[in-house]
Amino acid sequence: MGSQKQTTIKTVTILVRAINKVTGSIYFKVRNGENKEYTVALHKSGNTTCTCKHGENAGNHAHCYHVARCQQAEAARREAEENQRCYREMAFA
Repeated sequence: MGSQKQTTIKTVTILVRAINKVTGSIYFKVRNGENKEYTVALHKSGNTTCTCKHGENAGNHAHCYHVARCQQAEAARREAEENQRCYREMAFA
């Protein structure tokens, strides 16, 4: 019989989202399931940073689950903004 891989669902709660309008970087304050808080940054250049142990060891290319969750949230936010813009344009057409 083959072994089954267990998947652990890790929770991330986004507490704060802020944009640096000069650099275009987006910053998040997040809390994980262990109640630890970290700061995640999504930079316009594509680099990502996180203050967790894994993120700090990765330099400007953090790929921890905190970064992944913030990237997902930002993608959903952009999609919602685009949909809203399309609906407004249709309403005034």
